[in-house]
Amino acid sequence: MKSYLSKVLAILVALFGITASEAVAWHNTFGAIAISPSTGARGTTWGRWNVLDAQLGARIDCGFADCFVAVTVNNSCASVAMGFGGVHGWAIRGNGFLAAQAALMNCAVRTSNCFTSATVCSY
Repeated sequence: MKSYLSKVLAILVALFGITASEAVAWHNTFGAIAISPSTGARGTTWGRWNVLDAQLGARIDCGFADCFVAVTVNNSCASVAMGFGGVHGWAIRGNGFLAAQAALMNCAVRTSNCFTSATVCSY
């Protein structure tokens, strides 16, 4: 894993002319998904530098007073699935497809008519 990360950093430095410390900071990013139980609205953020920024951005993007952060990720993907009665399920996985599938399963355990509401990847 360490050699893989070193190669990624070298590529970022070569392609974008950034320093190794900037490349490490770029790689360590956060994302979040917020949902509104009353409206079903959702807000997302990704590529944020810290957890609080990601969570605040998702709540603002959601746009309603009752929006809450359903899931926060760091260098991975998250998905939220919504179902009957506003019940939701969420999951974190290594890619967006797996996160969405797991969120659908987590939602289906609790309610019916589940659909993927939002998926974000932050890495």
